[in-house]
Amino acid sequence: MSRLEELLEEATQALWHQNDPDHALSKVQQALILSPSNPDVWLLLGNVLTEKNCYVEAMDCYSLAMKYQSSTSENISLRKADLYTKMGNIALAMQEYMSVLPGSSSHVHARIGLANCFYNINKFDRAKQEYEIVIREYDIRLWTHEDVRQYYSGLSKVLWKQSQHWSAIKTAAKGFLFDITCLFMK
Repeated sequence: MSRLEELLEEATQALWHQNDPDHALSKVQQALILSPSNPDVWLLLGNVLTEKNCYVEAMDCYSLAMKYQSSTSENISLRKADLYTKMGNIALAMQEYMSVLPGSSSHVHARIGLANCFYNINKFDRAKQEYEIVIREYDIRLWTHEDVRQYYSGLSKVLWKQSQHWSAIKTAAKGFLFDITCLFMK
């Protein structure tokens, strides 16, 4: 394993497993010195800065990761879209989510993110359509736990806003049961 790979591994462990973004930042900065044009370093730095609530700086890092990437990376576009959502720039978030969808037939995260954006701008019918596309077109066995949680949470909020209270409660309950099941499977 190269020194660069060690630094990236240490930073990843510090960020996601030890919940220590300051230590992760230190490791990523060292990695950046070794390889300033490595897109993985810039992507990880963007993730660290996002965890530290430095959204503008994180967005710059994601842009640099895309610049150094030989091809457009769906992962970077999704990170940017999520960050735009956190920053409240729903229009740019929607644009990033939509940029991922044509090239990917199985991007549940992008479709759910797009549905959440429609919810945030009070287009509940359109949000519901996006959630319906998700459940109809994507194999739920391939979803991440977070995708499933976002799906049930988002759809139940949309149904509630549409005064479909019983359906909203049933949907939220399915999400809750899924979380409980996952908890006991660990």
